[in-house]
Amino acid sequence: MKSLLRHSLCAIAVAALLGSCVCQAQAGHKLPEIKYQEFKLSNGLQVLTHEDHRLPLVAVDLWYHVGPLNEKPGRTGFAHLFEHMMFEGSEHVGEKAHIKYVQSAGATDVNGTTDFDRTNYFETMPSNQLELAMWLESDRMGFLMEGLNRELLTNQRDVVPDTYDTSMLWGPSDFDARHMLVLNYLYELPFFKNSTALTGKLLGGWQISGIQRYQAGSPAVINEYATANPYSTGNYRYSLIPGQSVFGSHPVQWTPALNATWNSGCFATNGIFQPNNPGGPSPVNCGAFMDPSAASLSAGGGYVFGNLPTAVSWWRSPGFKDEDFSLIKRTEVHEGQAILLKFDAQNVFNRHTFGGIDGNPGDQFFGVPGGGSHSVLNSPRTIQATIRYEF
Repeated sequence: MKSLLRHSLCAIAVAALLGSCVCQAQAGHKLPEIKYQEFKLSNGLQVLTHEDHRLPLVAVDLWYHVGPLNEKPGRTGFAHLFEHMMFEGSEHVGEKAHIKYVQSAGATDVNGTTDFDRTNYFETMPSNQLELAMWLESDRMGFLMEGLNRELLTNQRDVVPDTYDTSMLWGPSDFDARHMLVLNYLYELPFFKNSTALTGKLLGGWQISGIQRYQAGSPAVINEYATANPYSTGNYRYSLIPGQSVFGSHPVQWTPALNATWNSGCFATNGIFQPNNPGGPSPVNCGAFMDPSAASLSAGGGYVFGNLPTAVSWWRSPGFKDEDFSLIKRTEVHEGQAILLKFDAQNVFNRHTFGGIDGNPGDQFFGVPGGGSHSVLNSPRTIQATIRYEF
């Protein structure tokens, strides 16, 4: 191992500091300094090291200055593809063995990322496993091609086409509300307005104020819990199956009366969803959804992204309605002194507007606004009275 390490290790940046924090110094405060050593290897590669002995850990973070910036128009996705291929195995490490090595040695963080002009790989290991981490990085740096074959390439190639499919990135915000109306007013009632009699003192001078809000529902968020490549950050998208109606031919909406036996959730076999309760009431058709990576893997393919964006505008939660009213009377009893009477009623019609739609096919209340907790967006009706003496 040592001779191979000396032979093929080109540049490993061993640092607990490689993640930068951009801070603004406040007046009178000095920014902390992180001491590090920087030097260049004979092959021109840059190395930064930082020592911190508070924990018996070592962080290895290797950066390649290559990314989508270096790709040619019409031939994109290679930077992301090779980020994945670097975990598939190299000549001396073995097929898909990189993760097994570092995890069995006690690694915590281990992953890789691709950005516009760089690709990096990192692992955090017990400090006595530094040599292992550096050997693994050196082997895939120097001997990746010797471990590459068509089968391994095919396993990762299906991830790439959708990486730059921007059509799936366009969609409504989670909080998108297409229509909203808010009324805010204060009106003095005209009754007994100028009366100086006792009746006028009691019944005149009242004001009514109100805030009324009416809003369209928010988009359904289809939870991204599809099968994900173990080297990715997870959260892959589901897909819709062409020709299948999302809501079925006879959708049934949840009501409190159905709650005890309700189950609109789904289970998947080889990525194809089926209802937990066939023939039972449900607002949504499980058969319209697919876990594309699970389906692809069962057929011998690789990991793929689904065609569903995170939030969809064609499926929305119920609209929001809320009315708050106040009745106010201010009566002067002496110069500079007054009594204020106020009666407040929030959500005066006691509307229950349920929250966002449960977008996880695996949940018992899939497709139900408010989910299993039946959360509501407004509070129950409250009425309160206030009397205040001003002086």
